[in-house]
Amino acid sequence: MRVFASDLDNTLIYSYRHPIGDNKVLAELYEGREVSFMTKQSHEMLNQVFHKMTFIPVSTRSVGQYRRIRFHRDWEPSLALVSNGGTLLIDGKEDQEWKEQSLKTIRPAREQLEYAWGLLEQDNARTLDVRMVDGLFVFTKSGRVRDTVDRLRENLDLSQVEVWENGNKVYVIPLLLNKGQAIRRLRERFCIDFVASAGDSLFDIPLLHEADVAFYPTELSYPSRQGQVCIPVDTGSKVFSDVVLGKLLQGYL
Repeated sequence: MRVFASDLDNTLIYSYRHPIGDNKVLAELYEGREVSFMTKQSHEMLNQVFHKMTFIPVSTRSVGQYRRIRFHRDWEPSLALVSNGGTLLIDGKEDQEWKEQSLKTIRPAREQLEYAWGLLEQDNARTLDVRMVDGLFVFTKSGRVRDTVDRLRENLDLSQVEVWENGNKVYVIPLLLNKGQAIRRLRERFCIDFVASAGDSLFDIPLLHEADVAFYPTELSYPSRQGQVCIPVDTGSKVFSDVVLGKLLQGYL
């Protein structure tokens, strides 16, 4: 099996706030609102990729958030890794064996997740209710992200969990729950002999690390591994997904 394992937000799909031009295709509806899009060029190229290799979305989105996305009118990915790799969807349904193994893996971090929950409940800067995403990690939003993140890092055991920020979003995630580990598990379960991956953020570095070919923006500080083909993408005036999918189609299918 040859796989294209890709992050979603800001890698393949973009918020309505993100300037990707007017030539775009709706990718996500939420409560009747159009919230995410793909460029038309990426939409067409992803369709080509889908018919040549196995496309596997790999996202920190929850199961519910992922299910809002529509990649194409004629198909949806047969496999998807969501909740930062802790949930495997097969034909849209959660694989219980995978989920049980994920919960077992993060068991040593459970106390720290509960502690983080309590700290965030008391955080005056918080602008959203605290959520345990699919039972695997803690998420909220903050009006003073740096203060919130610093407080968490000062109080939590960082040998068990990581604290991430993305804009106004705050995450507390078990160290053993990451996209790279999910790809390793997927390789063990399926006969995968080649993985191309794409990602744009720190969340995606473990995913990139496990790939045979890794695409990422030049501004992401990515420590490549020996024997890996690394393709930093300087988009210039182009959209990241357009460049990545174009290079994938030209050289790795």
